[in-house]
Amino acid sequence: MGCGSGRYSIALARAGAKEVVGIDLKRKSFAVAKAWCQQHRLAVTFSEANFHDLPFADGSFDFVFCNGTLHHSSSITRGLAELARILKSSGKAFLYLYGAGGIFWTTRVALRKIFKRIPINYTKMVLRTIGMPANRFIFCDTWYVPLETHTTRAELEGSLTENGFRFEKIVSGNAFDLDRALDSGTPQGAEMWGEGEHRYILEKV
Repeated sequence: MGCGSGRYSIALARAGAKEVVGIDLKRKSFAVAKAWCQQHRLAVTFSEANFHDLPFADGSFDFVFCNGTLHHSSSITRGLAELARILKSSGKAFLYLYGAGGIFWTTRVALRKIFKRIPINYTKMVLRTIGMPANRFIFCDTWYVPLETHTTRAELEGSLTENGFRFEKIVSGNAFDLDRALDSGTPQGAEMWGEGEHRYILEKV
């Protein structure tokens, strides 16, 4: 649900899923992956679709993977409702969303307002000049993404409950992820990273 370049769709198929469907708003995002899967006869299909109006019947999927996409849509709530609709009863999902609060997320919101006034080509030129990769997602993707919503844990868990999910919040094992830093008791962690990131395993009741 928001397959982007298709790498996770391919990974799920290679991990043993019998059939994988990747959807994204823009066909060009997954064009290379689609051709690669056809060439290697991998059971992955890709479609262009809106997260809020997916072209699938109710209860179509055993598992939905939704990693870092709904917070870039116009409504996380509508996206979660659609996720619940297409998931089978007792089906499971992985969900990742940005958290809220703290210096990190507050600064991120402020920077996006500033960069609206700076042409992206100029920013890329500056990055190249100082020896930084202009296509690195943490730079231009972060600064110029048109939509980005930050959600508190209470807001998210309330919405999950309303949509009929049981859920478990998980903490990444990656030392560079915000949740890991918060969980390890880093001094002033909450002041810096707010509520960190939201990683959940969901089950449709």
